[in-house]
Formats: sequence, structure tokens, C-alpha cells
Amino acid sequence: MSIHIRELLPKGVSIKEFKTGSELLLAYELEKYAKMMLPDEEKKLSFDGISVTSELLDTDEFRFVVETGLAITAGFAAEPLAKNLQAKFFKQNLHKPLTVDLKFEDSQVIFRADSDDDRNSAFYKNNRSVVYVSLVAYLMVMNYKKTFPKLVIEHMNYHHQEGEYFNISELQERKILNEVNFELKTKNKGVTQPSWERFVSVHKLMQGKSEPSVKYDYLKEKLNGDEVVFLRYRRTFKDSSIGIIQSCYPAIIRKFDTQNIWLEYYPIIETKLTQKKRIEQLITKIPELKEMFTYDDSTKNGAIKELLFIDTVGIGTCTHRELTFLLPLSLVGSGDSTYQYIRNVENPIPMNTINTIYAIFEDRGIEYNKKNFLKKHFGDEIPIFDQYKSGVDL
Repeated sequence: MSIHIRELLPKGVSIKEFKTGSELLLAYELEKYAKMMLPDEEKKLSFDGISVTSELLDTDEFRFVVETGLAITAGFAAEPLAKNLQAKFFKQNLHKPLTVDLKFEDSQVIFRADSDDDRNSAFYKNNRSVVYVSLVAYLMVMNYKKTFPKLVIEHMNYHHQEGEYFNISELQERKILNEVNFELKTKNKGVTQPSWERFVSVHKLMQGKSEPSVKYDYLKEKLNGDEVVFLRYRRTFKDSSIGIIQSCYPAIIRKFDTQNIWLEYYPIIETKLTQKKRIEQLITKIPELKEMFTYDDSTKNGAIKELLFIDTVGIGTCTHRELTFLLPLSLVGSGDSTYQYIRNVENPIPMNTINTIYAIFEDRGIEYNKKNFLKKHFGDEIPIFDQYKSGVDL
């Protein structure tokens, strides 16, 4: 007998087609742990009804799962991986699960790489991105026929390796890990370094600088389609080959020509009520700060006007090693979550990037093409801000 892979996935999550190498590695790890941890009649996984996209057939991940005999690859001839590629994947001892220090708390499982160096040693090797997939699979099999707990990777005091979260980011993008069952906490809160690393890999950036005319044409194409709202990133290089993201703010391009871009960006990524509560919490801790804050600190939108020279700024896929670059929202996707206070709700509400931008723009009276923004990014969906008729009278 066998069980279908969907029975091991969190509630509401399904895979109809393997589109990324991370999904193939997850399937491999799920089958591995099923053999270790489940009763004899449920050790074998079924992948009935799931296909593999043709783009995956020429990848290291596909060659790896074919070589290891994963059932989904029946009919494909195994091509042994070169020795230098073997270490890229995670071949755990088949007689015991991943050694890892986990903290079980209510309906959450918390992992901190620096909590126990010995038990977490697998996460300090070069293939640590794949080891995270193994951790996810381990928890899925552990919670077979149970509610999958939220996995929180809490790396507030930890310096990650470039590319470390690549596979996790792919699983997020494919909705296998979502806001309900997964959260990544890093010391640079709100800065999307893992997403940037994946973006660089997928879109093959950093290969050469684009001419200003090419950037202009890219902008013209996007803005003719009313893609006015971008994310404005700032990075530094130091020891990173692709740059470390320092900041990421929503921005509106007000005008551009062949040489210049005029934009406004908004470094206050909070609703007025969120900012008001944060200021109040600060004053509670340090009463002396009360004299420093005024009414305007919560109500102003914080817009910063900026003139950028088109030859020194990266634009979408026309990005190389520019320190400042702009990515259209349609390229970035829903992105990371923020927590915003809204009226009539006691606790802060998690919002993805699109919902956060909409809430801030509406709450702070920022002028933009609202009708187009709703059509492009929400369709028939109602933004979270509108669901609660948010805002606050200050």
C-alpha cells in the first residue's frame, strides 16, 4: 500500500505539477522520512496525477531524484551525478531523522540555527539551503494525520550564507509554505534578502550592465501598462557577490525621460495607528522621549522626492551592480509580511507586500492610480484594509 504525497502536505496545500527543483527535493525528503517514520503500509509515497514541467528535466535536482529512484521519475534513465555535485544535496542516514534542535511552543515549532551548534551542525554546511527542505519534510511526516504546526525560523542573531534560503523561498513562492504555516525572522526585519537572492538567480541578473536606452524602453513598457508603483531598493556589496539589501520602500514614479527618473518613495511602512502605537510603546519604556514626538509623527506620509539618473539605477531585469534599483510589483509578487494595526481590531493584522502598500497609501492619503492598482493586484479580491474599513482618527 501507499499514501499520496498530498496527505503529508499542510491542510489546503497541493501539488499538481512539479515546477521547481525545491519541490522535487521536498518529494525526495518526504519519501525518505516516510520510510523512516511511518508504519509499513504507509512507507511508500504515491505521486499519481502529478506531472513534471519540461523545464525541470535538465536540472541537477531532477537528475538527483532520478538517480535516487523517486517514484515520480519512473521511465527516466538515471544519469549519475558528478562527485562535485553530490554534496549539493542532503543524503541523510536512512535509519534516523535529521538531527536538529527544535523548540515546540503551542502550535509553533521554532528553529534557531545558533541554539545548539552540535545538534544543528547540518545547517552549517555548504548545502544548508537543501537541509531546510529536509527540516520541512521531517515536520510534515512527523505531523502526518495531525495539524501541521507553523514553522518559525528565527535567525535574529545569525549571519546567513548567501543563497541559504533559496529553496525555502521557492517553496514559499509555490504556496507550499505560506503565511499560515511558515515565517522567517531575520535580524534585518522587513528587508527581503532571501527573496532578492532568489530573484537574482531566477532572472539571471548581474550578467552585464544595461544601456540607458534599454532601461528607458523597459520603463516605458511598464508605465504604458500603468505599472507606476515600484519597490525602491538600496544595497551594499561588501563580501556579497549580489549585494546585501539595506532597505526596501514602496515608490511611485511620477515622471521619467531618457536620462532621469522622478519618483517619491515612502520610508514609513506603517499605518497611522501602527505608528501611533509604536510611539506610545517607546514612550512607555522611555518617558523622556515624549517631548520628542508630535502629532505629525503619526499622520504625515513621509514622502521623499528623489531624482535618479537612469544610467546609475537598476530597473527591473535591467539591473546589474547598481546600488539603487527599482523592481515593479508584478515582478516581485506578494512578498514578505508586515503586521499593521487597523481600527476596531485589537491585535495587528499580517499583510503581504501588496496589502501593506495599499493600506499605507490609503491610510496616509498618497496620490496614485488606485483603480489600476486594485485591478492589477487584487482583481475581485477585497484588500485587507478595506475589509476592516481601516484607518484611525488622530
